[in-house]
Amino acid sequence: MGIAAHIKTLETRDDPRDRRDWKLRIARGLYACGFGAEDVGQVLRLVDWLMELPAELESSYERELSQLEEERRMPYVTTFERHGMLDIIETQLQAKFGAEGVALMPGIREFKDAEEYRAVARTLLTATTLDEVRQACVEVAAPQPEAAGKRKARRGSKTKP
Repeated sequence: MGIAAHIKTLETRDDPRDRRDWKLRIARGLYACGFGAEDVGQVLRLVDWLMELPAELESSYERELSQLEEERRMPYVTTFERHGMLDIIETQLQAKFGAEGVALMPGIREFKDAEEYRAVARTLLTATTLDEVRQACVEVAAPQPEAAGKRKARRGSKTKP
């Protein structure tokens, strides 16, 4: 990607809008190839250094990149991290609600996103009833209408995200 960024830097010397578009294409390409957020961040630091943009285009690039990252946001939780989070949640459920609380664990184990675990853990900090925790689990598990709309829109497009 570094070589591609250098070539595109030279090719877009007199066209900053095209340069911004290429910076976004490179970022999309990295995510499409399955690179993790840390790897993408390292490559994009190099791309930013090579492909400087005027201030107004830089802010537009940052907004679009942020939107791309939000759409692609699927933080991977390692097995070790997942077990740790689940142990903490199970301990909290046991301490606050006993066996009835622990009975929620099979559904919670289905969550794959670290943010889903955090949402349940945050609810557990303040919940005074098990129904509050159940409701939080339902909300976490429910597909978000906004995200579903974006997926449908992307499926209809001719280019892959």
